Amino acid sequence: MTKHFTLITGGSGGHVFPAVSLYEELQSQGYRASIIVDQRGKRYIPDTIKNATEIPIYRLFPPFGKLFYPFSLMIALLRCILLFIINRPKAVVGFGGYTTIPGIAAAKILFIPIILHEGNSFLGQANRFLQPWAKKIALSFKKTDFAHHEDATLTGLPLRKLISDNIAKYIPPSEEKMLNILVIGGSQGAGIFARLIPDAVRTLPKYKQKRLNIRHQCRIEMVEIANTAYEDLECTVDMQPFFDDMPKEYNQAHLVISRSGSSSLFELAAFKMPSILIPFAASAEGDQAKNAAQFDEKGACWLFSEREVNTAQIGAILSEALDSPDILLQKSKSMAKMHIANSSKKLAQLVVSI
Repeated sequence: MTKHFTLITGGSGGHVFPAVSLYEELQSQGYRASIIVDQRGKRYIPDTIKNATEIPIYRLFPPFGKLFYPFSLMIALLRCILLFIINRPKAVVGFGGYTTIPGIAAAKILFIPIILHEGNSFLGQANRFLQPWAKKIALSFKKTDFAHHEDATLTGLPLRKLISDNIAKYIPPSEEKMLNILVIGGSQGAGIFARLIPDAVRTLPKYKQKRLNIRHQCRIEMVEIANTAYEDLECTVDMQPFFDDMPKEYNQAHLVISRSGSSSLFELAAFKMPSILIPFAASAEGDQAKNAAQFDEKGACWLFSEREVNTAQIGAILSEALDSPDILLQKSKSMAKMHIANSSKKLAQLVVSI
């Protein structure tokens, strides 16, 4: 009988995307795989994946609020136990987030081997709690705080096949040519960029503004504000609430301005993309800032705090990139060193060897 593996993921894109990547890799190697996801993460599951089960967990459930949370966890635990009895997975792989706890607990009860994957530069709360139950832990960063497991392996963060199969060589702009800038906000959006980026462009003289071609991902509710902010500028702007073809966007860009969720960071590293990173200040446990700090330590990005960044800082980088494109090439080379190749295959190898 073909081995079956169950992957359990939390509700953010940073949790779901690596799980999807592992699912694709296991399927390509001839194994059976299934995904358990909560109601938030289901939107990140591609339509091509049919073997995904949504098990909702409600932390806030009117009118009882947090009182319903323990019951929600218990219901999820029982559903996972039933699923595991039916599917009989060879191993269960958790990708972090509080929604993985019932599934991993179910695996523990049924004596199913457990593997945890951590996408951040430190073990999140759920993985810290579950760490003693795991047979193996897979890490995305060479330096991962709170990872004390005796069998921790660096695999990197698996990238979706759509991403990893479409990476082109980075080519910086030549002097006097257009500078293509990609502004992306991550799964939680980046309303701050709707004001910050136009105001930063405004600090440049008109002749430099004309050399900027900006592709700006903007939340629907912020589009009107951003359009108004760009109105008096000489740059070319294409604003979209969502980009359907991210490999195409990366391959056409010379510079990215982005949040620093783990999936975004490792996608940028794979594309060797010079980046201005502004971590989401309210991210859980400050994970975005901590992740980006490791990239900044290697000179792989320009890093600014959301609470302290100003238009003059961003404008100065844009101006320098226009004058001396070689600085983009240097950042690209440093970013390339952060990439861990074949992460999906490395994680799959770890999982099937259990």
